[in-house]
Amino acid sequence: MKKIFFAICTATLVLSTQSCRQDFEEINTSPNSPEISLTYGLFNSANKELMDGTRGGFPSGRVALPWMQYSAQRNYTEEDKFQYRLTSGDAFWNTFYLTAQDYKNIIDLNEDPKYKVQMSAYGSNKNQIAASRVMLAYVFSNLVDRFGDVPYYSYGNKDADFQALDITNVTPKFAPQQKYMLIF
Repeated sequence: MKKIFFAICTATLVLSTQSCRQDFEEINTSPNSPEISLTYGLFNSANKELMDGTRGGFPSGRVALPWMQYSAQRNYTEEDKFQYRLTSGDAFWNTFYLTAQDYKNIIDLNEDPKYKVQMSAYGSNKNQIAASRVMLAYVFSNLVDRFGDVPYYSYGNKDADFQALDITNVTPKFAPQQKYMLIF
């Protein structure tokens, strides 16, 4: 029994040391996967997610219509009584900030000298930045309308209160609504 156990341990040790190679990272890299996201894909995805999250079946049919008394529900009547579900607010918040991050990524890719030429194949860099800025303004306008003071990001603005969408800052400052309104 000891000889069998020793043989199995020896075989396992030999196989485990022989199975690892130096070029594992090279083998593990897929040649079919892009290193960076394409800006038109990010823009289209963010637009669809934003519209689904704000104008989809649940936000429109289950939240907005009963609030305006255009419809009524027999089951789950919280919205008919103007009771806001926390999960609805969380879904709006997450949708807005996830899409805002995608728009900011488009801006960053079009400004980065490393990727600027590559991104220009999908349209003018300035046009991509402008379209993303318009959508960012729309996103933050909706956020302010729904939630009041929010962590805010403004392209090209160095205001210390505008800390949103900074990956290194996990607790951004909530910018006052009055400052946001002064930008427009």
